[in-house]
Amino acid sequence: MRWNTVAAGLACPRWRHSAAVVSDSLATYLQALCRYPLLSAQREILLAKQVRELPGLRAVQQHQRTAAQLRRLRAAERARRMLVTCNLRLVVSVARAYRADTLSFQDLIQEGNLGLIRAVEKFDPTLGYRFSTYACWWIRQSISRAIANQDRTIRIPGHATALLRKLRATGERLRRCGVPDPSLSRIALEAELDVEAVSRALDLSRTVYSLDAASQAGGPSLLDLMAAEGADGYERLEGDIALEVLRSRLPWLSDTEHAVLSRRYLQGQVLSPQQVGADLGLTSAEVRLAEKRAIRHLRRHLPSRLRP
Repeated sequence: MRWNTVAAGLACPRWRHSAAVVSDSLATYLQALCRYPLLSAQREILLAKQVRELPGLRAVQQHQRTAAQLRRLRAAERARRMLVTCNLRLVVSVARAYRADTLSFQDLIQEGNLGLIRAVEKFDPTLGYRFSTYACWWIRQSISRAIANQDRTIRIPGHATALLRKLRATGERLRRCGVPDPSLSRIALEAELDVEAVSRALDLSRTVYSLDAASQAGGPSLLDLMAAEGADGYERLEGDIALEVLRSRLPWLSDTEHAVLSRRYLQGQVLSPQQVGADLGLTSAEVRLAEKRAIRHLRRHLPSRLRP
């Protein structure tokens, strides 16, 4: 596999890229990778055969191991370590194709390294293909799972993440081919997918924001700025209780005060003094006066939390 890394030019002559965008820790790590040579196909097969002996050798109790078994165990562990370290550059190359909002490039490399270790343990050299071909699948799977599990507040299934990645790659390919803003149907046709499946996948890719997050630096939270479509359940319950208590106190009022408050506030909608006066044959001034007398009376007899 051709080796092109983001840290080209840091240590190896063939790495030709600016180091300004690479952090010091990543630059140090990439420099260290130059110490490990690439393996030939014959060397990979030899090391992989030694690694496949590890489970059996480790199963032998330590006090039962012979000197020959101990030497083979140490050789197998060295082979495993060499097969891993000599393919670390492969992980960096694969990780470059991935982007994540909450995972840095170093995090993607670490996740890919876990996939590489798993590939070393599972590789069968008798199948006839190179180790890099086999390891790429494990590295991609490990990085994809890490992105699916950690990159979003609400986890997206792995198959949906893979579909989104395919859609993004298809959209980028269309833009490179001269389609500046490809439509949903064009992307679905190019990716050989159903339009409805593409639409569902794009819905999953929407960014999730916390309601507790500030709308601006030091400003109110998004929850404070959202308009409530209805009263809180506790508020509705408290309002219903207060309304029942108010109705139970209305008989204490005079007939005029009772009728004014009932028509003003207890008919499902608030009526104006003019409307109430027209119903009762009173002027608007008389309605307001009766309302004030009723409120004063209720303030003296209702609990403080229920007073109008």
